[in-house]
Amino acid sequence: MGFPGELLPHDNWREKEGGESVSPVYPTGQRNEGYSYFSLSLKRIQISFFSEEGEFLDVLFSGLYSGAVESVITPIILAAGNSSRMGTPKALCDFEGYACLELVLSASRGIGQPIVVLGAAREEIQSKVDLSGVIVVVNEDRESGQTVSFKIGLRSLPASSEAFLLFPVDTPLVTIEDVDFLVAAYRRERDPTKEIFIPSYGLRRGHPVLFRRFLAEEILALRDEAPARSVMNLRPQRIRHVDFQDPYVLMDMDTPEDYDRCLGSYRTRKRKR
Repeated sequence: MGFPGELLPHDNWREKEGGESVSPVYPTGQRNEGYSYFSLSLKRIQISFFSEEGEFLDVLFSGLYSGAVESVITPIILAAGNSSRMGTPKALCDFEGYACLELVLSASRGIGQPIVVLGAAREEIQSKVDLSGVIVVVNEDRESGQTVSFKIGLRSLPASSEAFLLFPVDTPLVTIEDVDFLVAAYRRERDPTKEIFIPSYGLRRGHPVLFRRFLAEEILALRDEAPARSVMNLRPQRIRHVDFQDPYVLMDMDTPEDYDRCLGSYRTRKRKR
């Protein structure tokens, strides 16, 4: 797929409010006054405050939350493909000592227990990537498409999930800050008609995509050969496009050339962080 990014129609595009994006972790380095953010998961509690003067305070507590059953956002990581054009499992492509799947797991940590869908090369992947603490499910049909793998992941969605992420394994440049930025947009949304949250850059759609829980039934009802974007395109008015200031949410990889491009961008982004 390279770096496609689906072009967005202008009438569906949501301009940034006041010309600026608001993020609790400000991955772009921007801060917004008078905004507070709270997130709670099985792995962390993060409370971030923006004072009226713009002073940022951040408190991060690690550990397990022992209270009542909480609502979580479940990442569904799709890593079942044949990687035929890449010539090697995309999940294991190396990024300076980290497998691609490890980077995606790192980006999705702290919001909910990930579900990883494996298929082709699953034994090799499981032998090289630590998947302890992860729900692993298997797509036995190596010739089936992404929608089949997505459905298999959705069937393992825990009852506590209020939403879920469609997270392809070949998007290694997405970071935990990017995921937090997307989740924050979902958390502060006050329009109940907005049910799908898509990271976007330059009027193009990227990944991961966040869906409210009840949309799982629509996806499970799709024909196996129908793409997941069929659900998105059914009623575009329920989409909220979340604007990012860097193109990393668009960048995926199918070929060795794509991998080289992603690796170069990974190194560039790593130097900037």
